[in-house]
Amino acid sequence: GCGVSLPAELAAALATAIRHLATLEPEHLKTMGDNGRRYAMEHHAYDVLAAAFVTAVDRVAVRS
Repeated sequence: GCGVSLPAELAAALATAIRHLATLEPEHLKTMGDNGRRYAMEHHAYDVLAAAFVTAVDRVAVRS
C-alpha cells in the first residue's frame, strides 16, 4: 500500500489514520512513500496524462 483512503469530510477518521501512521516503523513509512511516488509517476505524470488525453481525443474523432 501507499497510504490510507478515507471518506471525505470525516475528521475523526482522518485523526485516527494519522494516529495509526504515527505508530508505524520508519521503514514501513518509506515503503509506503516509495509506492505512492511510483503510483503517481505511473498514473499521474504529465506524459502519462497527455497520452491518455490524446487516446481519448482520437477515440472521439474516430466516432465522429
